[in-house]
Amino acid sequence: PGSWGTVSRNGACPCGSGKKYKFCHGAMKVAIDHLGPPPEEITPNLAAHWENARLGDLAALFQIGYAYYKEKFGLPANHAEAARIFALGAHGGHAACQNLFGLMYQLGHGGLPQDDAEAVLWYRCAAEQGLPGGQYNLGVMYRRGLGGLAKDEAEAARLYRLSADQGFAHAQYFLGRMLRD
Repeated sequence: PGSWGTVSRNGACPCGSGKKYKFCHGAMKVAIDHLGPPPEEITPNLAAHWENARLGDLAALFQIGYAYYKEKFGLPANHAEAARIFALGAHGGHAACQNLFGLMYQLGHGGLPQDDAEAVLWYRCAAEQGLPGGQYNLGVMYRRGLGGLAKDEAEAARLYRLSADQGFAHAQYFLGRMLRD
């Protein structure tokens, strides 16, 4: 908000979150400034997401990125734009953006290089926030020993359990297979 005046990037965010400004509202401001205008012909639902994202709602920013990634709300599939938008949200601390940004690195989508180590970094960020998809994806990386991680079945099972306990079906399935074997 404009009433905060000038805030140091490394100072505490005036919102009271306890985070540094650059990891809180400062990151949101960067995301908003780099979003750009919406395409000319979009659905009312997407227009609402765009407006909310411009007001600092990172969940709305995620919806825009997801619309580009999965061809939703009348947008054509555009993985490069999805990667750009997920990057904005990921750097802003949004767990779902971090998870899908990691997936795009793992798959080499959107013009990003295929990079398992970078995927692990983003999956870990999402998993540490309790996102079931991030926990599952990080578990997969441990189970397979990808991204510079040593194979670790116990850590994979722990992450699958965290995800499964939140109802994530893939994690439930693979945890069940691990426990059966």
